[in-house]
Formats: sequence, structure tokens, C-alpha cells
Amino acid sequence: MKKLSNILKVSFLIIAFAISLAILSACNSNPIPSEHFNGNCITKGFTRYYMPNGGYIDREDKDFGDHSYKDETVISEQSCTQDGVIKYTCEFCKEERFETSVKLGHEYVAVYHLEPTCTENGKTDYKCNRCNDTYTEIPEKLGHDYKETVLVAATCTTVGSKRLDCNRCHDSKIAEIDMLEHDYTETIIEQATCTAKGSKSVVCKACGHTEIQETDLLPHTPDNLTHIDSEAHWSVCTVCKNIYDYAKHDIVSKDVPSTCIDRAFTLLECRNCVYSRQIIDEDSPFADHTYEAYTCKHCQRDNMLDYLSVFNSKGDNESNTIDISSENTLVCFYDYLLAYHITIPKYIRITYKSIKTNAADSFLAEVRRKITATNWRFETRYFFNTNTEEVYCFCISAANDNDFVFSEAATFTPDKYDENTYLQYDSYQFTPKTTLRASTFDDFKYKERLNTINVTTSDQLFFAFEHGYKPIVEANSPAQKMLNKAKNVARRIMDDTMTDLQKVKAIYSYLVSNVAYDYGIVNLTSANRLAFSKCSSYYMEGVFDYGVAVCDGISKAFCVLTGLENIKCVRVTSTNHAWNKVYIDVNGNGQKAWFGTDATWGNQGINYTEGEQGEYLTLEDFLFTDEQKTSRGQTGLNYADTNSNSTTEENPFEYFYFDEKENESCDFVIQSDTELNALIEYLKENISKFSRGNKVTVQIFIVSTYWAMDEISANLFAALRKQWLIVGAFSALTVGTREISYGNAVGCTAAIIIHNV
Repeated sequence: MKKLSNILKVSFLIIAFAISLAILSACNSNPIPSEHFNGNCITKGFTRYYMPNGGYIDREDKDFGDHSYKDETVISEQSCTQDGVIKYTCEFCKEERFETSVKLGHEYVAVYHLEPTCTENGKTDYKCNRCNDTYTEIPEKLGHDYKETVLVAATCTTVGSKRLDCNRCHDSKIAEIDMLEHDYTETIIEQATCTAKGSKSVVCKACGHTEIQETDLLPHTPDNLTHIDSEAHWSVCTVCKNIYDYAKHDIVSKDVPSTCIDRAFTLLECRNCVYSRQIIDEDSPFADHTYEAYTCKHCQRDNMLDYLSVFNSKGDNESNTIDISSENTLVCFYDYLLAYHITIPKYIRITYKSIKTNAADSFLAEVRRKITATNWRFETRYFFNTNTEEVYCFCISAANDNDFVFSEAATFTPDKYDENTYLQYDSYQFTPKTTLRASTFDDFKYKERLNTINVTTSDQLFFAFEHGYKPIVEANSPAQKMLNKAKNVARRIMDDTMTDLQKVKAIYSYLVSNVAYDYGIVNLTSANRLAFSKCSSYYMEGVFDYGVAVCDGISKAFCVLTGLENIKCVRVTSTNHAWNKVYIDVNGNGQKAWFGTDATWGNQGINYTEGEQGEYLTLEDFLFTDEQKTSRGQTGLNYADTNSNSTTEENPFEYFYFDEKENESCDFVIQSDTELNALIEYLKENISKFSRGNKVTVQIFIVSTYWAMDEISANLFAALRKQWLIVGAFSALTVGTREISYGNAVGCTAAIIIHNV
């Protein structure tokens, strides 16, 4: 029964609730009276709806009401030095809330003030209006402010007097005026020297007072010579001939190892003068030669000479073979055949490597890529060990197709371009100069070299310059012809006032600007329709006879032109390319290092317009490192050591200038509007200097902080148009824009072509 009762109660509530909902819904059109009762923080409020039958229905609010803070307690009173804090307590939930009022700070007013005087301090007392706190300021006394009145003027023999009257307190006193200094005129009685004092007569212009005064010793006059002995150093006066500044040597010692020409020794040097002395270790052995770039750093000996006596005396038959114990020996043997034009058979045996029959050709081809002249032809016969089936001995004879009488010259001439050739544009980075040397000048620095070698062919001439020799050319030979033509070029582009860096720049710029790349020969030799060893473009004849060559000929000509100036230079070869490395001081600090330079790649080709191909001078292939070249897909295979002086990345655009001042503001690194505008002004003023063709190029390096990569072309054209007013016959095109970095210098290169019609 109890369970049934509960069910009935629940049913009744549900029915009542449903009726209430119906009534409320009906109220949407006929509102019924209601009243809202506010809640608080612990009890929700509600709305009471009054029914027609006198009853009502309550609907509770969704949220609780607000706190009611009525209980107020002062924790601390607000004052000048203390924050005020009041606590409020909710009358329902008893939650506490605190309000803080910031301290007021003192409100001082002056209650007493006394001005300072000339002799007494002042005083100002201050008191706070709120808390009666006080403090005092004491202004210092002013001191007298005297006005001077001269009573008796002073002279150089008597004192004067003056009256001093204070402008503030009227204090007054009489003071003395010091005597004046004598106004002397001087007359030399006896001239001083560096060993004896002199004398002079001084007379006062005002009073006639006269004195005889002593004059100081004169300084010694050094003779600018170094006077030293084993104990000390000193100076000698040119006047009195006496010694002065005598000092004992401050010696520091350094052990120096043996070289191929000097025994080991201890070097004693004075820190303060040029004195030095060597204590030679007579029992120390001489060291081996130290070869770099084919020659010994100490005696300038060519490394091939280590083997020359063996190469000459042996190899005439199979029982008297030349033993080759290292790859370096084999490369030197190849160079020996070239340098001495050996055409008779020479029998050699390789002992440092076992070579299978089917691998002999590929092995020899790989080694021959590392020799001085890769296009020298070698004839080979193999001998086999029947027991091991290994190649252990073979015979080589050297020849080069009738002594460099070429059956194939360049595929074109510079005044008749075809589809295989690019037009050579003029460049602002190489302005042709007037003759720098007389046409009869022959005092080239290579004549200072100690070692000589006889040469007849152009490749032998190249070998001599690269290996540090002074070439002795055979009269009327190809070598003499090429030497004379190279000298004519050197006379036109260099002189003895230039640094090595300036000379290398001139050589690079000349070869890039005056030698076109022979694409026709490359296509023919690649298709095996021509033997490349018979083509002039692979030799310096292509450069000096035709102005048309490939990397082989260009890199050899580079070696000869630098060799004339006795600048150390080698030719570097990879599997399919050749370039150069030069040993120069680029920063003017006396420190030389090896830098790459590629006059072939520096002559960049472009398709300018439909039907026209061109070549322009670029700077990116000047002053590069081995690492930079390798990153572009070319690794040198030559055995010549050029790594003893490591190089850092240089920005070549910093070493070319668009005027003769050669300062930083006139290089081709552009990093501001000022520098760009100065360059454009130079371009405008100097375009008339160029006469070959109707296009002149210039390549610049724009730092990343100046223009972004995607803005360069548009911004350059806008700047040229604005500064030059390029319209109609003049226009510009930027080509070859690409990101590049040199050490910490990050930016983009851009080549500009300017039409000159």
C-alpha cells in the first residue's frame, strides 16, 4: 500500500507540472501577474506567477545573486605614510573583501624662510599639512659679488691697487694688483748644440730690464743607420758624432728546422732592433725538398728533377726498365716526356700497383688527367706476366702529331661569328687601356728565375712557366711565336707599377673579354670527328692566334701571362675542365695564398634575343677556393700541392673598381642608393669608351640588406631609367640574377646589359 501511495504522489506532481506548463504557455498571449524575489550569494531568487484561481507558481532563477557586503571594518587608516585598508564582510556567506587606498604622501608647505646672504647661510622650514612632519633646507651663503675699480695700474716693476665693492651687501676693501710679466725681446748670444747649451740676452720692452739666460741643448740628429754589434745597438749623431740611445740586445731564440739548402739552426733575434744571428747545427742533415706547385719552396728545383737522371739513363730496353714506385713518379715521367720532347720508346715498370690487363687503359687514362698537358698523346705497349696474368711492364713513346702543326684551327674567326659562337660583349669591368709599356719593353720578371729549360712547342713553353723555369726558346719555333705574342699582350695590359693582384685581374679580364669559347670544336671532338690533340683551340695558339679557344688553351695562356710577371700559377684539371690557381697577396698585408681563377667560366654565355647569343665578363669565377669550385661540380685532380697556404672566401666584387681610385666606395658591391647612383653616373659618363658591338655589360653584387632577391630586376631597371632617362635607343636588361654568399657577405649578383646605339 505504501508503494502505491508513493506512485500516486509522483503521478500527481507530474500532472500538476504539466498543467503549469500549459498555463504558462497560454500566458504568452495573455500575461498573468508575476513578482520577482531577489536571491543572494547563497540562495537563488525566483519569479512568482499568480494563477486566476488564487494560487501561484514559483520559477527559480538560473544563477545565484550577488554578495551583500554590509559589515565594514577599518584595518588601517590612510595617512601620509601608510596605505588605508578596509575589510567588508558579506552578510549571507561571510566572504571577506579588502579595499586598499594608496598612502597620500606628505603635503609640505613652507612655514619659515630666510634668504642666504654673502656671509650667512639661508634657511627654509617645511611642515606637512596633514601629519605635521617637518624638514629644513639650508641654502649656502652666496659669497661677495665684487665689482673691481682700478686705483693704481700695475707695471712690470711695481704693484697696483684696486677697490672691491660688493654688489649685494656693499662690503668694500682695497686689494693689490700683481706686477705684470716682462715683455721680453730675445737676442741669441751663443747658439746651443746637441752637446753644449747656448745663451741669449732678453730685454723688457717696457722697463728695459735685461737678463742673460741659458738655452737648452738641441736634440741629437740620428744618421738613420743601424749600429749594432753582438752585444748592443745604438744611434750616432750626425753633428757631434757621439753615441746615444745605447742599449743591450733583448734576445729571443727560435729553432729553425733544416731545409734542402740549409742545415737546422737556432735563430737569435733582438726584439728592439734588426740584430740576428744564426747558430748552425753542423751535424743536422739536410731535409728533403718541399714541393709546392711543382717547385721546391726553398731552392726552386722542379720536382721532376728528382727523377731526371734515372729517366735519362734508363728505360732504353726491356731489361733496363724505369721503376715507377708512386703515382707522383708516374706523373713526373709523363711530364718528362713532354718537357724534353721524348719521342723514342721508354720502358717502364709500375711497382706500386698491380694492373690487370683489362684495366690498364682506364688506369693510365686516369693518371694522364693529372699531368701538365693532358692532350699530349702517348703510345703504349703492354707486357704480361704469363703466370699471374698481370701487367707489370709496358713501353711508352710520346709524340704530338708532327710537333704541334695543327690540321684543325679554330672553327671560326672573331670577325665572323656563327651558330657555334657567342658574340663577345664589352664590359665596364675591363676598359681597354692605352699601351702601358713600350713596344720594345722586354724586362719581364720571369728572367729572374734561376733554372732554365729549352723549349720548342707551346706546351713546353707552358710547362716551363708553370714549373718555375726560365724558358730558353728555340729560334723561329712555335714556342718563340707564342712567347712573343704573350709579351705583346702583357705590354698592353700591365706595367711594373701594378701589384700582383692588379696584374692577375688584368689577365683574367683580358682573356674573358678577348677570347671566345670554341663550341664548334667541342662538338666535333665530342662526336669523335676530330682528334682534339690536333686542334689549336686546345692550346695557347687558339688564344693568341685566333682569339678562340676552350678551357685547355685558355688556362695555358693564363699560366704564360702570369709567368711573364713571375707570379706563381698552376693549371688545375678535373675530368672535363681546366682552370688556374694563383699565389698572390690580395689584401696588401704581405700574406700570400692560393686562389682559383677561371677565365673560361668567367666568360658567361647568354641568349640575349632571338637569334643572338652573347658572352659577358663575370666576376664570380675570380678569387675562389677549392671548396667553392667543388660545390659547383669541379674538383681538381692535379698532384701539385697548393694547400700549404689555405685560403678564405673573398668577395671578388670588392677587388674590381669603376674608377682609378680603387677605394671601397667605388667597388661593385652595392649596398645603398648612394653607391648605386654613383655607379650609374659612371656608366653614363664612360659608355663612349666602348666601340666593339652595341652592348656593354657590368656585373654587380647587391647585399641582401639592400634589396630582396625578387626585387632586384625591377628596382635596377627603375633606378637606371630614373637616373639615366633610358628611352628609345637605350635600355637595360638584368640577367644571371642569383643568390650567392662570400663568407659573411650574403646577397645576389646581377648582370646589366646596356645598349649603345
